[in-house]
Amino acid sequence: MLKMLHVLLTRVPVSEQIRPVGGTPFYSSMMNCDPALLSTKYADYDPNIRTEQANQLLPEARGIALMKQMKLCRLDSQQRSLDPKHTSNIQQLSTVDPSFFSITDKLLDCYPAISPDEIAADPEWYNAAIVVANNDIRHKINQIRIISHAKTNGRPVIFWRNTPCGDNASLLSRAELQRLYSTHLPLTSYFAVGGLCMITENLSQAKGIVNGTQCVMHSLTPDPKEDEERAKRRNPLDNTPFLSLHDAIRNAKPGEMVELLLPPLSINVTISPESSTLQNVSASDTLVQGQHVIPMFESTFSKTEPIKSWELLGREHDPIQSIAFKDHCLELRYSITFHKIQVQSAQNFHCLLLD
Repeated sequence: MLKMLHVLLTRVPVSEQIRPVGGTPFYSSMMNCDPALLSTKYADYDPNIRTEQANQLLPEARGIALMKQMKLCRLDSQQRSLDPKHTSNIQQLSTVDPSFFSITDKLLDCYPAISPDEIAADPEWYNAAIVVANNDIRHKINQIRIISHAKTNGRPVIFWRNTPCGDNASLLSRAELQRLYSTHLPLTSYFAVGGLCMITENLSQAKGIVNGTQCVMHSLTPDPKEDEERAKRRNPLDNTPFLSLHDAIRNAKPGEMVELLLPPLSINVTISPESSTLQNVSASDTLVQGQHVIPMFESTFSKTEPIKSWELLGREHDPIQSIAFKDHCLELRYSITFHKIQVQSAQNFHCLLLD
């Protein structure tokens, strides 16, 4: 564990406050752990050292320095709601033993069923995230919903293949990559004006642009070489030349898919001024005056997508178990796993219950 902290400690000064998903800072005064619990090998290390000498210490020493400033906070209860009646109802609904808390008609009347027509008529419900059990379902729902959003609003969906990277990517043939792109939804990104999305990295702690920040897709900055690349390609279905990006978007029907041959330079997103994480944002931080529109560039960090052994035939003796790729630090937020919804605030959400 201490070695794992080394990467964090070399990138972030101990004095800097880190806010996880709009939460409480967990550096500085919150941390206070009894040094007696730790190895005496580093007992004399001063965590306040700000010299090159500190940077040259072993990863274990840097980890011990962090641990010395931490304390264990006991969690006696979980506050799911500020409404005591709702909290009591949830306690009843989550109790397995009906003799302890029975499920009554009065209790169930507090949560009436909502018809599809009622959901469609209420933006708060229509755009509410669908909570699911795993990422495969989440990615599929996000894909369906962004197409539905674009079709409803009379816009096309622009998509592109995320940049593969790492040693495994260089071993794959073009045909193998195309096969993975067609079956692994995380390897493809989607954009539609007004689409709901969420930032997935801590980009600026000071300004509150962090993992979990909710935003809306505003615009796209394509690669300047996009049209040059399109001029070299022909449509595999009818062997016709690719249209310029402008013409392809202009001619597309609502909800129709338009492919970018190169990942865009940035996805520009609008962050609501009421966002709980947003802070200290000045006029120079936005692309559009009067709005909080920020560009999201391709991440410097990679994500990993697992590959099953049967997906790439002919590689039984040289299997590839995963592929790394880079995206623009954004994910669609029409669906979310039940793991991540626990650290977010939401007025409305749907739960997908499967047998």
